[in-house]
Amino acid sequence: MSAAFKRVIGEIDSLSAKEKALVAHRLIESLDSVEDEGTEQAWKYIAEQRYNALLSGDVTAISWDEIKQQVK
Repeated sequence: MSAAFKRVIGEIDSLSAKEKALVAHRLIESLDSVEDEGTEQAWKYIAEQRYNALLSGDVTAISWDEIKQQVK
């Protein structure tokens, strides 16, 4: 295994949840062999719309525990 891989794995527990999510996103993004700007733009638009709805109070956030309870 490469030194870079060992370094990332060795440091993973020291990352915050947000940092881990960003690393996961970047890893998945790096696997994409075909660039599709339209898809990326669509995801950005959806994310911005959801964020704005949360900020405006049109929707309210719920915790992960609440989501798990609703799924049961």
